[in-house]
Amino acid sequence: MKNMTRRIVCTLILAFGLTSIVIAAEPNFAGTWKLNLSKSQLGGVVYTFDKKPSGVWHYSGGGFDTDFDLAGKEYTMPTGMSIVGRELSPTSWELTFRANGKVASKSKVTLNGNTLNWVSDVISPDGNKITWIITDPAVTMTGTGVRQDR
Repeated sequence: MKNMTRRIVCTLILAFGLTSIVIAAEPNFAGTWKLNLSKSQLGGVVYTFDKKPSGVWHYSGGGFDTDFDLAGKEYTMPTGMSIVGRELSPTSWELTFRANGKVASKSKVTLNGNTLNWVSDVISPDGNKITWIITDPAVTMTGTGVRQDR
């Protein structure tokens, strides 16, 4: 009888132990995730803003270059899209991008120390809006421009 009781107890302990291992092994995506760049093959887009002597800003990155000012003049980019820039404050710009005369996106770009914060409303052809929020740390900074790594 003692052997039978011992077997039942051992079987129950084993069953509960295996059940807790199986439950603990379930995948869980909850939590805060951070990209480990030293182990990643992903890379960010590097772009530059440089202010020309004329006061016009030059953007270079993502495979193309374009000029724009912050006085509201419309500039056509090589892609056919246009850009209109406005200075909201010494540390904040509004950049509006148009395709075929329609607003495709509007971004508020804010310089905060050595980071650029982008809040962009991207408008799809059917009129739906998606908001992107991006923070880009500076790679290098100069007196006339900011080079960023996305």
